[in-house]
Parts: sequence; C-alpha cells; structure tokens
Amino acid sequence: MAILSTSSLKLSTYTISAWVKRIGGTFPQEIVSKGSCGPTCNYKLVIDSDGTLYLDFYDTTWRVVGGSTILSVNTWYYVVGTYDGIAMKVYLNSILDGTTNYAGTPNTDNTAVEIGRLNGAMGVRQFMGNIDDVRIYNRALSGPEVLALYNRGLGCVP
Repeated sequence: MAILSTSSLKLSTYTISAWVKRIGGTFPQEIVSKGSCGPTCNYKLVIDSDGTLYLDFYDTTWRVVGGSTILSVNTWYYVVGTYDGIAMKVYLNSILDGTTNYAGTPNTDNTAVEIGRLNGAMGVRQFMGNIDDVRIYNRALSGPEVLALYNRGLGCVP
C-alpha cells in the first residue's frame, strides 16, 4: 500500500508503530518505509532476516538501531520505532528493545510512504504476514505513551 508523500510525512523526528504478525521469510521485511534503500531513505521500520526489529534512516550514512528479540512467526506483536533528533529506539510490545544515540536529520524526498514493502522494489522485501493499525507521528513518543497505545490495542488484536 502506498500513501502519496506530503510535507506532513517528511519527518525529522517521528514515531512509527504497527501491530504485525509475520508468517515466515528469511529476508528483511519492510513494515513501513519512506524512501528507498539509499540516500532518499527518510525512515524504515523493518523485521530483519534474523527476525529482529530495526529502525533506520539515511543522512550522510545509514543510521540504524536494532532490537535483540526475535519475533516468532504466527504471533502478533506491537512494534514501534522512534527518533527524537538525538536517540533512535525500537520497542516490542511496549518494552524498549534497542536504543542508540545519533544527532542528525534524516533525508527527505517526495517518495511515497509504503506499508508492507520497500518503496519502488516490486516483490523485494515485502512483508509476509499481517500488518494492522499503522500510525506515523511527527514526534517521538515517550515510553509511557508507547505503553498506553500497546495497552489500548491489546483487546483489539485480531
């Protein structure tokens, strides 16, 4: 699914969240991405080939934060990536799973926001499974805010 780019989606600080259930795959799977695999990458929330969650963006080089927990197949998870201009964080079911500090500004361009695939890459890095309740915020949510959203969604998991 593609969402046309607008100025409100070209973000220097952000939170990306979604409920996901993967059914397999041994390759990186895009949950939400804006930009491609290169200098136009504004933000990407991805399940890596090893089953862990990561968030990345590009400025003059790749900036990445990865989690350490492997997401099991056929299980729903609440995944969140945040960047506040200083710290990149990933949360899994509201628990902080990875953090790194980097002060910078992600590149922005006019590419669409893609849900479930990498922009412009037909059939490559597609998400294998279900994605629900995708949210994009123009600021980094705090840990308590992530927890509140997780708790709010628990009764709604398909």
